[in-house]
Amino acid sequence: MIDFEILLKQAETHLNNRLPVVFFRKPDDTFLQVVRQDDDALIHVETFKDQGFVFAPFDNQSPTVLIKGVIESVEIPELHWKPSRKKKDTIQHFYQPDDVAMLDYIRKIKKIKALIEDGKVEKIVLSREEFVPLNKFNIIDVFVSLLSAYPTAFVYGFYHPKVGTWLGATPENFLSVRDTRFMTVSLAGTKQFLKNQYVTWGEKEKHEQQLVTDFICKQLKPYTAKLTSTAASSFQAGNLFHLRSEITGNLLSTDIHKAISLLHPTPATCGLPRETAKEFILENEGYSRDYYTGFLGPVYSENRTDLYVNLRCMKIVDNQARIFVGGGITRNSIPEEEWKETMAKAETMKRILYVLSAFS
Repeated sequence: MIDFEILLKQAETHLNNRLPVVFFRKPDDTFLQVVRQDDDALIHVETFKDQGFVFAPFDNQSPTVLIKGVIESVEIPELHWKPSRKKKDTIQHFYQPDDVAMLDYIRKIKKIKALIEDGKVEKIVLSREEFVPLNKFNIIDVFVSLLSAYPTAFVYGFYHPKVGTWLGATPENFLSVRDTRFMTVSLAGTKQFLKNQYVTWGEKEKHEQQLVTDFICKQLKPYTAKLTSTAASSFQAGNLFHLRSEITGNLLSTDIHKAISLLHPTPATCGLPRETAKEFILENEGYSRDYYTGFLGPVYSENRTDLYVNLRCMKIVDNQARIFVGGGITRNSIPEEEWKETMAKAETMKRILYVLSAFS
């Protein structure tokens, strides 16, 4: 009978042979799941019916990729996160961006706030990238570290020779479907986790989260029945807290693609109005988001899928980790605080790289 180590080793062999492979664990789950494609064909999704793993970019005009294959599954043994032996487990000075990057980000925030004041947008999600040089890198080691460090996240490692190498630990469900029953979440607002401190939410975070909830409900209402949403509550993801609501209902059609097109990208990753925000992002961020803030996840069969928003992720490029972070800018946003929020979000990936480097 196949076990965890054997299935990971088989996935690593696929990697070494430069064949598409993805390995993942769903939130609060105890199973490793792996999809291996037998050739290096770049398959684009036309329907969400073929078993495999889908990987979609932020730009909803670009195609979604499918790693096509049987989804294999084994139980994960108990894992133990190794604390750093370095003095004080802090990444405060671990490859942090310079003042030029900070000033550029703040300048763009002020530009967004001017658009909000003029009544042209309600919210724009602004993102940026950081680069961390890699001395030793093994995608399996990073994946296993993410598994134990972030048990409530969707953790994955993805490789396709025509797409690239990606890893992540995202806290956000995008869309889960079982027959016609669906569940999605509205997740926005961010607070850093501080031990023994009660988290409180201001009007800025509550408003930002409500924008996302209202958008999702408005988009889905004509195409669903029994649509309900829960009250917003605090949700911990790694070193951060967010506001989160669950939205559930029954789809009137079995066409999952329709629901996806209605939702992606949501105000949690793009903004409102959606097309205006997207246009600003593509013209002003100064880099390509690629698959960051797209969606990803397994398709088990027709009308059975679990998709997640691709947040807290990185792409491995030329011995560097390209880390993506961002935040929602609204009327009440304070530019310097928004910058700090992106720094906190970058810790999800950088903490793993930091701790692994401590043992190299």
